[in-house]
Amino acid sequence: MYYASSQLRDDEEVVLEAVKNKGLILKYASNRLRKNKEIVLTAITNDKRAKEYISSEELINDADIQAILNPPKDE
Repeated sequence: MYYASSQLRDDEEVVLEAVKNKGLILKYASNRLRKNKEIVLTAITNDKRAKEYISSEELINDADIQAILNPPKDE
């Protein structure tokens, strides 16, 4: 994705497949797709460090995303 055109970086199918393989690829996705819940969930499921590249405060605080980033601790 680093060398991908802006058109490919904004292609939902291409980016989704890329983040399935390596979550940190979210860094190279278009700003629009870094706000896409499905893509963000896939990326952080693959690599929690991808949270740094989420472009939406609303998504960062989303319950599904928070559940992945901060799973409940076993007591």
